[in-house]
Amino acid sequence: EIRLLKLHPGQRESPIHVTLKTVPLKSSSIPKYEALSYAWGSTYDRKQIFINKDTLAVTQSLATLLPYLRYPDQERTLWIDAICINQEDMAERSAQVARMADIYSLAAQVIVWLGPKSEDSNIALEQLRTINSKIHFDSILQTITAASPEDVGWTTSNVHFLLSHQSLTAISALLQRSWFERLWVVQEIGLAPKHHTWIFCGSENIPWDDFYAATSYLRLTGAFPPDSPLGIRLELIRCLGYLISTYSSLRGTLHRTEYSKCSDPRDRIYAILSISNKEVKITPDYNKSKREVYQDVVMQNLLQSGMLRLLTACELSNDTESELPSWVRDWERKNMCKWFLHLNACGEGYADARLVEDGVLEAVGVTCADVQDTADLRIEGAGDENATRRMLRKLVPENTENDRYVGGGDVLSAYVRTVCAGEYSDMALPRREEQLHFEECRHVMKALLAGEGHGMPDLEPRFLRLVRSYAKNRCLFKTKNGYIGLAPSTVQEGDKVCVLLGCTSPLILRPKISDPGAKQSFAIVGECYILGMVSSEAILGP
Repeated sequence: EIRLLKLHPGQRESPIHVTLKTVPLKSSSIPKYEALSYAWGSTYDRKQIFINKDTLAVTQSLATLLPYLRYPDQERTLWIDAICINQEDMAERSAQVARMADIYSLAAQVIVWLGPKSEDSNIALEQLRTINSKIHFDSILQTITAASPEDVGWTTSNVHFLLSHQSLTAISALLQRSWFERLWVVQEIGLAPKHHTWIFCGSENIPWDDFYAATSYLRLTGAFPPDSPLGIRLELIRCLGYLISTYSSLRGTLHRTEYSKCSDPRDRIYAILSISNKEVKITPDYNKSKREVYQDVVMQNLLQSGMLRLLTACELSNDTESELPSWVRDWERKNMCKWFLHLNACGEGYADARLVEDGVLEAVGVTCADVQDTADLRIEGAGDENATRRMLRKLVPENTENDRYVGGGDVLSAYVRTVCAGEYSDMALPRREEQLHFEECRHVMKALLAGEGHGMPDLEPRFLRLVRSYAKNRCLFKTKNGYIGLAPSTVQEGDKVCVLLGCTSPLILRPKISDPGAKQSFAIVGECYILGMVSSEAILGP
């Protein structure tokens, strides 16, 4: 059962009157209602509304939007979380959160409320409508084509020539509204009925599909730099559609939503359960602590998938003492390092792991190497190409072309693959045109080290940008048996490189001081890229 809210008719300025009714919600008996997605806003300065024969204090945000949703001459049936769920009752809150997928997917319509009108919000919405009318967007392939022969310019011209400064400023202001930061919108939008979701800003509105296509156009045409706050916001919007329309692993979903906000740390997990139920079966329980919830998700993911992929997200920090075991990622913290792609260190086997006591995970794996030397990859100036070149020249191993690398090939090739964590077109299927080609980058590196021209002026900036993305908060390290790799900057001499069954990336483990006669225990420092161990060589052999 769920509660539904009947919003009584009235004029915009009239007091708000609502009634609540409990109804069954199941596929054979679906009541007609609309579900609301909005930002709660501040819990201070609450406003009173009339509910049944009593009053209820609601947030300023909710008090502002209800008059906009009210019809002048008939009732409107809504589901609004802050009113339809008793937020003070932990058992009810847990049970209703578990039903969020049903609530949004079975709604006749989902209404997204961005907030009241501003002086340029209508300009933003009108420009987004115009963009949508000029293009066709493929949400699966993430490609844009012209809506008609007359609109080809929208796919070939610089977006800054097509959109005025006023339009871009208005769109920028709209996208900075707090709704876009909410973690819960991932499932609210993702599970909403297709073609029945509308975005409202004041009295103006736009269908979600049109909004998504227009903002995808802005992202793909570079209207805002990818690393800027607006670029990150466009990426968050992309994820709202991407996470549902294509399969995304639990690890990927948690990673892609790390910039989204929620007030309760447990909601980092609970807010994405409905789109991650293939890999984890957890029932929301707000009586559990953050530690219990985060540890549960690792163990449930192990039980459901037979894998230890979530261990690749763990990063040991020197700055804080975590309440969590090192093998449990603190999802409240942002990733220090860009995560590695296309690694398969464990082969096709499943994990052999178990919880031996609270906070202690026992897992079967192979110790491959001992860390001997480390070199900081810190680059002065985040976008400085000269600083990146200096760093690459400084850290290159000697005799790179003549010496053979322990993992196969020459040392130069190993160095080129390592500094970009193997993110080249020959390592991914299907191959994507925008990916760098290894042989071209090897040629660029060779010329860069020699101080010569390479005849590829367009390629070098892309190569250096990829190097910087993987260098952030990482070290280049060398092992006693001659391997080189990338690891978090917290790696130390004496750390171990290990490959665990069911874990796709090699891990850096740090031995802990153990009591005499006790089993050796370790702390996870983080995942690493080490050529010669990322394609199941440690498990199956070279």
